[in-house]
Amino acid sequence: MEPMSSRSPVRPLLAGVAVFVMLAALTAWVAACVLPELAGPTSAPLASEDERSRVRDADGAETTVVLVSLDGTRPVDVTPARLPSLVALGRRGLVAEGLVPVDPSNTFPSHVSLVTGVRPEIHRLVNNLFVDPVRGRFFRNDPHSWIESEPIWSIAERQGIPTASYYWVGSEGPWAGGPGPRETRRFSASTPERRKVDRVLAWLDEPDPAKRPRLVTTWFHGADHAAHETGPDSPAVTRLLAVQDAEIARLVAGIEARGLLASTTLIFVSDHGMVLAERKIRLEERLRRAGLQGADVLGIGGFASVVFEAGSGNDAERTRAVAVAREAGLEAWLREEAPADWHVDDVRFGDVVVRAPIGTAIVGATTRIDGFHGYPGSEPSMAGLLVAAGRGIEPGTRIGRISALAIAPTVLALLGLPIPEQMTTPPIPQMLRGLAVGRAPEGGRDDTKADARATRVGGGQG
Repeated sequence: MEPMSSRSPVRPLLAGVAVFVMLAALTAWVAACVLPELAGPTSAPLASEDERSRVRDADGAETTVVLVSLDGTRPVDVTPARLPSLVALGRRGLVAEGLVPVDPSNTFPSHVSLVTGVRPEIHRLVNNLFVDPVRGRFFRNDPHSWIESEPIWSIAERQGIPTASYYWVGSEGPWAGGPGPRETRRFSASTPERRKVDRVLAWLDEPDPAKRPRLVTTWFHGADHAAHETGPDSPAVTRLLAVQDAEIARLVAGIEARGLLASTTLIFVSDHGMVLAERKIRLEERLRRAGLQGADVLGIGGFASVVFEAGSGNDAERTRAVAVAREAGLEAWLREEAPADWHVDDVRFGDVVVRAPIGTAIVGATTRIDGFHGYPGSEPSMAGLLVAAGRGIEPGTRIGRISALAIAPTVLALLGLPIPEQMTTPPIPQMLRGLAVGRAPEGGRDDTKADARATRVGGGQG
């Protein structure tokens, strides 16, 4: 290289310009190619300034989405006798015939699918109970660390939109590839809905726009506990929902009193339905009697996995487990041979997968409940609810059954954020009236193409 003193005065300037251009190009390449890879294979691209500008209303108010889950609450529970506030909200907005949950229709996988827009075999929090070949048994104290597809709060936070969550499954910390909500709470089943509504309204009162959450997710007890204990149509469910309905009314009134309803979309969903079971099968006990001492049954209700302890579970034992389950009147498969529409292409689903028909429940030795879920999401009794009002929704809108996988892309569209490629179910158009909405590149594919991607992205990784 020439010594600097031998160059003309112009040449250093030209060299500096060249270096600057090269650095700028390198920076652009890193931003476009390297950073998305570091964020994980299922992270969303960043929104453009034009996209972000669409999330302000005419008066300049920044748009907000509040997403509330009523655990285990059915569409048929949205009646004047049980949830009059939701009935009233539905008149002012949208009501769906049902929200079709993912399989298995259980609390943990369903809630994570609601905020990731993908099936459990892709986000990998596959059930309320499961075993990972490497990490071992799933424990509920850190569900966020088991998620492997990007939730909507992570997408929003990476785009500079503050988020907050009160007890949504998986919201208590960062997922495997990015941030959790900026504001969150450690789960406690004893927290009343009154305290949750107080906190949500306090978040919306935050005076600093840079800190005020514009995506809020929260979990209500819903009908789940009482419906498990005494059945979904019991008086206990009516009493439990009445208390929560009063808090729903207070949340709606609080948003209106703050003048935020025009710039806020308020969405109520549930993760699954509930059904009575007249016949109960202790599958693990039957496996023990068949000599399969190393077989554990994880899950109750309509779906369970059989997982063999390390050192057991050869081909003959696994095949025998399938036969025992079928002899009991259950549908059972070796996981890798299960029908494609079971969506169990992940080793976390165990060695054998088992389904019970409606009216029958897989139970353990100590199970003492009457209401169950976990059955195929296509079963009408497993449908969740969807009621929404506010920005983007015309009063009196009624739609049919809609996939729960449509909720996450709809929320992103309401916030003007890019919808990542892995969310193959399109947003709900009836919740986006009058809004200019775009998808990320290669988006917009229908959900029928998710099956092929599930095999490629979600399966077979310990």
